[in-house]
Amino acid sequence: MVEHDKQSHQKGKYLKLGFCPFLKWLGIEEGLTPHVWATITKYGAIAGSFEAARTILTDWGVKISLKRIERLTYYFGKIGINLRQSKLKSLEMGNLSTGNVLKDQRVVIAVDGGRTRIRINKKGRRKLKTNRLGFTGEWVEPKLLTIYTVNEHGKKIRTSSLPITNDGTYLGYEEFLKILEMYLVDLGRSLCFTGFICCRWC
Repeated sequence: MVEHDKQSHQKGKYLKLGFCPFLKWLGIEEGLTPHVWATITKYGAIAGSFEAARTILTDWGVKISLKRIERLTYYFGKIGINLRQSKLKSLEMGNLSTGNVLKDQRVVIAVDGGRTRIRINKKGRRKLKTNRLGFTGEWVEPKLLTIYTVNEHGKKIRTSSLPITNDGTYLGYEEFLKILEMYLVDLGRSLCFTGFICCRWC
């Protein structure tokens, strides 16, 4: 444990900060286990607001502030995007290794879309009364991707060895196809027993 003193906002007081490699090796980061962090991020993403997420987490016995829920949710998403970009870069360079997760499996590739309103800040000065920029709401179509496996009866398999893959993008179709190709290579689509494609785009 390496520690150093950092002066706090209150005069004369110091905070003990440090770094523990062993905890990071165990997957404990931000003072949380991977399961707790994933749970916080899950409800931070699917709940109607961070306030609603906090209420749910409190019921589960997880006491955490709104700001921390927001920060951990966005940080978790950033890690996922960085990982995806790294794999896309490897695919572009031709050195993305083929996985075997989908070997001898019945694979379903589901593609869907929708409409989402994106907040875009207006250019110019902030308003004097509120100190905020104005914004416009622009409707865009997300491209959503889900890859999962089913058994011989067509029932979805939910195990840690055969995880369900969910991803999406607001970019165009070409970028979406690159993401799809990356997952097919990474998961080993060419090794699967059979495949089904479900698409709801029209």
